[in-house]
Amino acid sequence: MTNQPPAGWYPDQSNANVQRYWDGSAWTDQTRPAAPPPDTEPTAPLPPMSVSPTQAPQTSATPWWKRRWVLITGGVLVVLFIIGSIAGGNDDTKKADKKTDPTPAPATITVTATPSAEPSPTQATSPKPKKQKPAKAANTADSWTMPNQVGQDLQASQDRIQAITGNPFFYTASKDATGQSRFQVWDRDWQVCSQKPAAGTRFNDDTDITFYVVKDTEDCP
Repeated sequence: MTNQPPAGWYPDQSNANVQRYWDGSAWTDQTRPAAPPPDTEPTAPLPPMSVSPTQAPQTSATPWWKRRWVLITGGVLVVLFIIGSIAGGNDDTKKADKKTDPTPAPATITVTATPSAEPSPTQATSPKPKKQKPAKAANTADSWTMPNQVGQDLQASQDRIQAITGNPFFYTASKDATGQSRFQVWDRDWQVCSQKPAAGTRFNDDTDITFYVVKDTEDCP
């Protein structure tokens, strides 16, 4: 049996700048920078190293900024920056071309209508179109009892009728109770003063329901 040298640090056979640890029977992955020769010289020649890819000697002789991956990454970033600058310059050129487009804007023709005779104070200037009564959905009941909506706002009254009939399209009319023929643009701003038909009577799909209203801030006539 061949005598083996004792365990210790010995010069790495593949890199004179580092030492590798010999555990007495085989080389290990442990390395360190070269140091003065050990106090104990091997009593027998060391076996040749067989270093696996994972046991490659660790060196730090090459500065980090000169390593291959750093150079490759830096080169890619420089190329991307140049491409971005060229693309940005093209966009600026296109925008400048659009701003200096000599094509004249189309001429605008203004047509002035001949003024008609002013209406008299008693003449309505914009009569409100009549509301079209939408087709009502079929109901399971033939008729319903008219609720008392006097004192309620117009919107709530309309919703009540639709809820009773089960028809979300049931149409109810409204008129200005003061006789001024004002339009109920926003139903929630008006309150019911009277109704037709009266509360407690029966009505059906063909009954015309009308609420006579004034504004919430007004008293009923």
